[in-house]
Amino acid sequence: MANQKPGFSIIIPTYNADQELFLALTSLKKNSLLDNQIIVVVDQLKGGGVSEPVLAVLEKVGIKPIINSQNLGPYKNWNLGASRATRDWLVFATDDQYFAPGWDQALWQAKRKKRLLTGQMVEPGLIPVWPTNIKKDFGHNPQEFEEKKFLEFVKEASVVGLADDGFFVPLVVYGADFDTLGGWPTEGEFGSRDAPANDIAFIDKAKKAGFEFKRTLNSFSYHFQGSSWRRKKAAGGISVVIISRAEEPKINEVLDSVDDWASEIVVVLDNKKAGNVAPAAKKFGAKVYYRPFDDYSSQKNFAISKAKGDWILSLDADELVSAGLGKELQEATKDLTYNGYFLPRKNIIFGKTINYTGWYPDYQLRFFVKDYGAFSKIIHERITLKGGVGYLKNPLIHYNYQTVSGFIDRLNRYTDAEAEQLISSNYCFVGQDILLRPTEEFFRRFFAEKGWKDGFHGLVLSALMAFYTLVIYLKVWENSGFKNEPLPEKAVLKKINKDWRFWWRTLLVSEETSKAKILFHKILRKLGR
Repeated sequence: MANQKPGFSIIIPTYNADQELFLALTSLKKNSLLDNQIIVVVDQLKGGGVSEPVLAVLEKVGIKPIINSQNLGPYKNWNLGASRATRDWLVFATDDQYFAPGWDQALWQAKRKKRLLTGQMVEPGLIPVWPTNIKKDFGHNPQEFEEKKFLEFVKEASVVGLADDGFFVPLVVYGADFDTLGGWPTEGEFGSRDAPANDIAFIDKAKKAGFEFKRTLNSFSYHFQGSSWRRKKAAGGISVVIISRAEEPKINEVLDSVDDWASEIVVVLDNKKAGNVAPAAKKFGAKVYYRPFDDYSSQKNFAISKAKGDWILSLDADELVSAGLGKELQEATKDLTYNGYFLPRKNIIFGKTINYTGWYPDYQLRFFVKDYGAFSKIIHERITLKGGVGYLKNPLIHYNYQTVSGFIDRLNRYTDAEAEQLISSNYCFVGQDILLRPTEEFFRRFFAEKGWKDGFHGLVLSALMAFYTLVIYLKVWENSGFKNEPLPEKAVLKKINKDWRFWWRTLLVSEETSKAKILFHKILRKLGR
């Protein structure tokens, strides 16, 4: 278009994230240097109508939106917004971004026809961070956003230059090029497992057509991950779900720790053998289900499916809820900020509470809104959650390994799965890892995680976890057919010795009170002695 002032058409789809949208639009107005057009497309809510708080935000900032008559999703909304653009150059953005000063000018200077261009995206890491993005937490939502600290970080991190590849927002593309590419693919629902394929498909198509995909290193934005999943009304009722074997020594204490405030208790047993769990569950009024065990995630997801409460507290049959945590959980249900919470967990191992050695705070994401989370992974299962995640202060009490035999029994099962994960990740076995990996694990546990503060228990657990790591790599070697490997070179032993000296001196420094002796140990540590 002739005689245009420099500026983009910025297209932002929005749904219900009014707080994030307000911050995004005010940052655009405050921090942009070009003559940009802002196009906001308001999607229909899935239950009908549009978000009144979103409309109020748009009126407040003086933007007249496009309002859909149906729910289109962000990709169709981006395409719709592009069709209304009055500038030659387009920027596709989201409603949960804060744009740093000069973000647009840096992109303008690096734009080029047949080039997809993005900037530096910073994210808190509530959900997995894209490989080219920067993981750094300046707040999980607009109320928590540490704007001053973020801008200080931007000032330090910003450099002039380009890098290959990036995230798909904010994405700059020449309008005619966007038309040539046929716009955004629209398969899949935004935020679903297949949604990212739309972004990847668009970028892959552009690359095959000869486009560059670049990232400018001096244009920054902050992304509040998961705003599309922010709840608008409080969720009520806590369902405690427990998977268990037929016999568990702590089951009565576990059930008693939640009985006063849980809306319901759901217990899933892996068989109908005689044991103490089923009678205890019935005594506490729990619902009991039976399901043959296949893997931890499937078993826990089955238990969740039987729950009626809005909130899920997932426990193992050897985990008690402390009184303080019980109160925190009840208070958390009233807060709309987060869809889930990490709980600190105190592990009691071989009869002692372990405060170091990598076993505390041992945060576990176990408390979440039912429709927003599910377990994944076969072993060491984790919850995949949509939306923001907070942290509570009071702990779960976990009666973890109570005997060495119990540790060895679980070790064999767990190392099978972890070896398989290594193999499936295309890890190539090398003989030196039989020495390096276990010693690294020991040093991490005993020194870096201050296992020595747990006394002899810390030493034993560090040694056992080193052995655990050794078994993983031996099983990978077994999978290769026990292929003959050369003995590790002397350099490997020298590295282990050097690491040992470093960590030993670090321990001595931390324990010493004399300034002269601290300096003495630091000098020897630097010299590698």
